Amino acid sequence: MILLFKTIYFYRHRVQAEYNSMKGTPSEAESFTTLSCEPDIPNPPRIANRTKNSLTLQWKAPSDNGSKIQSFILEWDEGKGNGEFCQCYMGLQKQFKITKLSPAMGCKFRLSAKNEYGTSGFSEEVLYYTSGCAPSMPASPVLTKAGVTWLSLQWSKPSGTPSDEGISYILEMEEETSGYGFKPKYDGEDLAYTVKNLRRSTK
Repeated sequence: MILLFKTIYFYRHRVQAEYNSMKGTPSEAESFTTLSCEPDIPNPPRIANRTKNSLTLQWKAPSDNGSKIQSFILEWDEGKGNGEFCQCYMGLQKQFKITKLSPAMGCKFRLSAKNEYGTSGFSEEVLYYTSGCAPSMPASPVLTKAGVTWLSLQWSKPSGTPSDEGISYILEMEEETSGYGFKPKYDGEDLAYTVKNLRRSTK
């Protein structure tokens, strides 16, 4: 029988004697368990909430491999980005809030779990950002296609925007001859939009 690594197995065994093809009565069955070991490597922590000055992380327990988890160990790079980690939390809770951070600050985290047989390896590193201040001014929209009564425009994220932070955009349009100024035409997270129902040859 092939046993899987780091898997707990429970077995019952008994012995039966045989002589000259005659079998005796089996013994009473006894139960045995394969050895326990350190927990599996946990999945990376997830972002539960963020503000300009804090990050709240949550995680799930990995398989304990037969020995109850005694603590989780959360490490971070303190936002320095130098590849060096230090412990910011150790305990049985599956959530932790880090405070006193700066706006738009990026921090890397990794997680491990410990039981009486040892400590697991660390999870994959994850990078999370605190909320930023108001977005910087984006570049002007660019015309990609034009029809008789429509214009297709696209734009890009403002420079310095964290990759994991959702940004929404408001596209406004002014018809020079209307005298009403700019009016919103689109509000959403896409980086392109087609304005329809325009007059022919109108700026």
